[in-house]
Amino acid sequence: PLFEWMSNRDVIGDQSASNKNYEKLAGLLPAEVFKKILWVFQGGDLQMLKDYASASTRIGIGGLVPYSTDYQALRAIVDKIAPIVQESGAKAHLFGCTSYKMLKWLGFEEWFESVDSTRWLHGIKSKEIIFQSGKKGSATELGLMLSTDELSRHNIRVLNWFINPDVNSMQLELVA
Repeated sequence: PLFEWMSNRDVIGDQSASNKNYEKLAGLLPAEVFKKILWVFQGGDLQMLKDYASASTRIGIGGLVPYSTDYQALRAIVDKIAPIVQESGAKAHLFGCTSYKMLKWLGFEEWFESVDSTRWLHGIKSKEIIFQSGKKGSATELGLMLSTDELSRHNIRVLNWFINPDVNSMQLELVA
């Protein structure tokens, strides 16, 4: 009851294996829990995407990690997917999307709901700070003595600003 949704174990680039994991959960979980499992699209068959999106209120879009630093390639992939998700009425969670430019664009898309990436966790461990410009730097090298919590709060504010550029969301901005 604490989770709004959960993801099945997806396999990057392998829709068939991802679907098998999804279907396996269908046979193991009670219906009220399984309905919270996010089906994850790994690319390929757009008709399959349309079918799952039309039958769901929320889907996942995976397989983006290899394109996370190439905005043009990432945007080309998402541009093929977006109209299908939009038309279905579903919302999408994007896995592995780390492009600040993409996050800024996604924030205005009706079909977009959320995004995550372990990339941000690795950055926190290495004391990486994200700036409003989209650039990143080492908080330690900049002489910023931020705790992990302070760094996390700052980076979350910046990521939130990428998606929702509300002046009030930026309580602290460090200049790179």
